[in-house]
Amino acid sequence: MLAMTAASELSASAVATVLTLGQHDGQSISDLASVTGLSHSATVRLVDRLASDGLVQRSTQKQGRHVPIFLTYEGRAAYQNLRSHQSGFLDDLLADLSQEDKDNLERILERLLSKLTTSRAARDHICRNCDEGICEQASCPVEMTYLQTVARG
Repeated sequence: MLAMTAASELSASAVATVLTLGQHDGQSISDLASVTGLSHSATVRLVDRLASDGLVQRSTQKQGRHVPIFLTYEGRAAYQNLRSHQSGFLDDLLADLSQEDKDNLERILERLLSKLTTSRAARDHICRNCDEGICEQASCPVEMTYLQTVARG
């Protein structure tokens, strides 16, 4: 997260919001507050700041009581920039590992992420850091754990 905040000059909460909307445009303030861990009022202020910076816009179409928030063209470019920095950071971090080490790390991370998935908010909090172009939902340990949790009731 630090690499992305430094590269983008956005706060950690703004990065989290852009990453979330980059994957799932149309989130409400309540949804974004849940993912970022901010209060409702702090999320409103954050969205106001991002809107004044030209990164997000509120929809003119309400969905019930909620107003969907969308990335603008500039917001989409910021999202791509964040993903690019994240990918470069991870590539550099893992460069010295053998393929066997990478495979072992992947298995360990899948187990750890599964244990961290205790609710929808936890799932969304974790998944905002994933590149959904790489992580396939059908085999995602976080998504599978969440769906099992929902199925159990």
